[in-house]
Amino acid sequence: MNESSSNTPGDRRRAAVLLWEARNEFGRITPTNRQIIRCAAFGVPVDFTTSSFQVKYDGAIQAENSAIENNENLPLHTNRPVPDAVADPRVIRWLLTTESIEPLLSSRGVHISSAKFESLLDLRSCHLSRPLWLMKCSLLSGIDMLGATCSVFGLSGSLVCQGSMQGTRHIYAIRADGLRADIVFLRGIRSHGGVRFVGAHIADNLECDHGIFVSTGRFAISASGININGTLFLRRIRYVYGAIDLTGARIGYLVDYNDSGTDSKCDIVLSDCEYKDIYAWPSLEAHDRLMWLSKHDATVRSWSKIPSADYIPDPRPYRWLAEVMKKKGYEDEARIV
Repeated sequence: MNESSSNTPGDRRRAAVLLWEARNEFGRITPTNRQIIRCAAFGVPVDFTTSSFQVKYDGAIQAENSAIENNENLPLHTNRPVPDAVADPRVIRWLLTTESIEPLLSSRGVHISSAKFESLLDLRSCHLSRPLWLMKCSLLSGIDMLGATCSVFGLSGSLVCQGSMQGTRHIYAIRADGLRADIVFLRGIRSHGGVRFVGAHIADNLECDHGIFVSTGRFAISASGININGTLFLRRIRYVYGAIDLTGARIGYLVDYNDSGTDSKCDIVLSDCEYKDIYAWPSLEAHDRLMWLSKHDATVRSWSKIPSADYIPDPRPYRWLAEVMKKKGYEDEARIV
């Protein structure tokens, strides 16, 4: 536990009261959850990483990279290690949503590394009063943030497996439809199951860099109708099995995955997707951009089951890209598009 020696007597009193409140709520508190609660009061991260876990984690990442470089399909299961420390999802929900204990929590929020959640982390319709960071954690039954509101939500480097969620017969790894957040970090995540941000509103950035998204359904990432005021980072997503759906999305700045560091076989749907600017990597040349849009056409055509000779491409993604290219000074390339 990363408790700081600079904690004041007031910090220690708040931590003691918070633990007392937790015992009243849950009864016996395990050592792992006791550390999480104390660190939430002190405003410091709690790190359960052991040397053996780190070695296994690094080895799993290397194995994933090797498989991707050799154009091998990643399996639905994973060899990423699962931490030994068991965190109770109910404790996380209680810490971040209980109004009466807010004065006892640090404004820095809950920051956990290398813990596992064996049951669903259910934050449906919750207002999270503090940031939530889960780094290199294993969420073995998924996370449900349907209709939730929060400032910062981070799952960087974590493994998130699909689980059953109330109100739907489908199973997802992450359900965040209607989420309202300032910023969401999914860097380096490995999801097994669909990731949903349908109709979500992100005030700043949604960052998916270096992630692996594997779905048993049609969509790996469902973000139709999402509104991102800042940047959507898709560049260098390491692997996607399933499609990325950006139908009707409104994005401030799009950093796409049209570069050599990303699995180019990924399907994407861009119908009625609008973005104010786009990252010019590797370039904004018409050839590169048309290859990107061809993924949209191929995906929509395959789903519609219309013969290739009869399929008429949707002109809207082309028109929108051309307008953005003109604004960036690429008028000749825009005319080609």
